[in-house]
Amino acid sequence: MMFCMAAVPLLAAEVPEPPIPVNLQVGQKVSVLLDGNPTTGFSWMLAEELPADSPVQVELSLVSRTGDGISCGAPTPTCLTICGVKPGKVTVQVVYRRPWEKGRPNVKKKSFSVKVSPAGK
Repeated sequence: MMFCMAAVPLLAAEVPEPPIPVNLQVGQKVSVLLDGNPTTGFSWMLAEELPADSPVQVELSLVSRTGDGISCGAPTPTCLTICGVKPGKVTVQVVYRRPWEKGRPNVKKKSFSVKVSPAGK
């Protein structure tokens, strides 16, 4: 007896990774490129809003590789920029998912443990 199984696409399972340590001084920035393809509907976003008194500001922006915008179907990285604004510690988590698919697991997740020290220290 022979069985034929249809190919079923699998989403990458969310595997917990240890937070990436980031040490900044007030006024310093660090940028990280995150692989993605926004033309598929997936995008990088904050897993949750940062607290109002957060020691960092975070920006997520698409990076055009061609200089003339995003090409349909082409991989386009997202630049995550973390800027230290006051001394303190915070965990920044970003997830890669389709915003309208509520309740579905994230395809990717990155976590950054950020410590901001006073300038000049």
